[in-house]
Amino acid sequence: MMWPDYWRTQPDNPIWAIIGVPCRDEWEMEAGQILIDKAKHLDALLLAEWMMDRERFSYWFNFSDGDKDMFRFAFLALRKRWAVPGRYVSVGALPRDTMSGFCGLTMLQNDHVGRPMFVHYNLLKQVSSGVGRGFAWGRHRQVRTPPSSLSLQGPAAEAGNSRDRERIDPLRDDDVDCDMLANARNDGYAMDRVGMDEVGWRTRRRAVWEKGIRSGFHGGWFSALCIDYHWDDPRSDEEKSDSRHSVALGMANPEHKSLDELADGVDISYTSAPDGFEVKFDSNEVLEVVQWGDDPRLRDFEAAFFDEGGVVNGQGF
Repeated sequence: MMWPDYWRTQPDNPIWAIIGVPCRDEWEMEAGQILIDKAKHLDALLLAEWMMDRERFSYWFNFSDGDKDMFRFAFLALRKRWAVPGRYVSVGALPRDTMSGFCGLTMLQNDHVGRPMFVHYNLLKQVSSGVGRGFAWGRHRQVRTPPSSLSLQGPAAEAGNSRDRERIDPLRDDDVDCDMLANARNDGYAMDRVGMDEVGWRTRRRAVWEKGIRSGFHGGWFSALCIDYHWDDPRSDEEKSDSRHSVALGMANPEHKSLDELADGVDISYTSAPDGFEVKFDSNEVLEVVQWGDDPRLRDFEAAFFDEGGVVNGQGF
């Protein structure tokens, strides 16, 4: 099992030709934590070690964002798959905005069902002053958990946040691996097609939602360097136009409007398919901000961190 990073390896990176694998549109992995059965995957670890050897590291580093990528490259080169957590990485942030906005300084990684599990405070190590007990953490931005048996037009649509939704549709282990999310299309199907059932629909929604996530840095001049992500509709303008016209063709037209005029008024933020798959292309549906005081796994984390002697600036990234 490996946990995702905020970035994707670009199609023009020579690594794809070097390891003989077609470009995969998927998240890179971070190496703050990795779970590997060495009895089954010692070959991948030995290959990663070989790539990171002092004599060769400068060569492989040219195609990566650091040693973290070597593990994924080794797994891909040996045609291996890995499990992913139940929720994409969340952005742990200061309790209040800085001058440049929502200030994420921490990677909050989740467990196999999607609950907070690891706090990797990478950017927080770079803050030299102004952050301490009472102002180190306080909230995070996360991808909402997509519902399974619940229709997006039913109770799930009325749920105000993931906690409300999860009371109706509890978190569960969907046994999702990397190929179920890689190279996803807008219908949610990826390299490995999933079933036409509740688990399959939830996995497909996740694939579509993660496809639209865009990460970036801000600040860094008069305030801390922060990271955050937002969500963009992954459909092209042409795809959205085709969807509007497709709906408009079946609409009543007593005023004899042109097809373009009818299409302009069509809302395509919500779509459904005959097989039961539903997805909502709406940033407010996909992302949410959670207060750590409302999460039983996180509400006492900051106090425990400082009580154990934790510091918010130091070496590393």
